[in-house]
Amino acid sequence: MKSDDRNTIIINKNTKPTPGAPKLVLNNIDRLYLATAVKSVKNLTFIYSLVCRNTGNRQYEMLPVTEIAAFDNERDAAIYHNTVNQVMAYQQNLPGLKTIREVMADEIARFNENTR
Repeated sequence: MKSDDRNTIIINKNTKPTPGAPKLVLNNIDRLYLATAVKSVKNLTFIYSLVCRNTGNRQYEMLPVTEIAAFDNERDAAIYHNTVNQVMAYQQNLPGLKTIREVMADEIARFNENTR
């Protein structure tokens, strides 16, 4: 598996979900979520996430990147956005993340400005 493969989320719309199964599962290790934003254009909803990716052994890149997820279904977009926000809220209680967010304050502000 290439390192980029573990950072890819793939949704198979041809598979019927099992009743009672989660619609989406994310974890708190693959990415440190710093900020999110939502934009809609025509029939698409875009979820922007400012993240630091895991490089292995719970070490993270300190140059955050913006990931953009596109959805053609507003409900799926809302599920994804709310799940990312829940992971981000959980991560804010982890030791050390407050310091990382303080270090990344300029990047977070720039992200928020660019995604208005």
